[in-house]
Amino acid sequence: MITSDTTFIAIARYPKADMILVTKWFGTFLCEPDRVLESRLFPNNLDAIASRMRRMRGREILEEESELGNKAKAVAERRLGGIAKVVAFDSTFIRAEKYGFDQELLRQATMQLARESLTEEDPGAYITEQVRAFDDLLMACNLMSERLREWYGLYYPELERLVDDKRYAELVAADPEGGVGVSRWRGRSLERGGGDVVGGPRFHTGAREICLGNDQDPGPHGVLDPEEDG
Repeated sequence: MITSDTTFIAIARYPKADMILVTKWFGTFLCEPDRVLESRLFPNNLDAIASRMRRMRGREILEEESELGNKAKAVAERRLGGIAKVVAFDSTFIRAEKYGFDQELLRQATMQLARESLTEEDPGAYITEQVRAFDDLLMACNLMSERLREWYGLYYPELERLVDDKRYAELVAADPEGGVGVSRWRGRSLERGGGDVVGGPRFHTGAREICLGNDQDPGPHGVLDPEEDG
């Protein structure tokens, strides 16, 4: 019968003589249900503790475990299943302080392993970040292109349907203030037999002047009379 103070949980059916192998972060122990029969403590320093914790995470069997495992009839974790059968075991009575180990040492070892895991190279992670960066750049380019067309469309809405995004940006970049780059391109386009495009070298200057607060009356097609300008 298992009572509330029973420490040997889920393996009560095994004879009491069965010794169980238990590993803590500070050592390996050969136990009966309520006491330690034999132990192999790890060196009490950060590098040794971190090294063994790293190996245990990699599911390795430590030398100390192999040594005591020859006497064990059961083990308390699946990692040690190659030594003996795996059973549930309450090992809370094995305390680090009793064996001269400080919890601060465990904290430092855990932090060291965490830092190591962050610096481990993972080729898949680089590819993932590259794809994410490309997606971010593509989204940013699309957004900027959309905003450029919306804003510059106030000057020259006809350009929206005449060129693609790349050419649109190139033409605007040639002269973002007065639109001379676009005007020159329009002139060359007409020389090659392109369709009629409203405006001349000072296309839509009237709209720009109005936005800037100039109260001059723009001429036909939103272009100021050169003789009246300035």
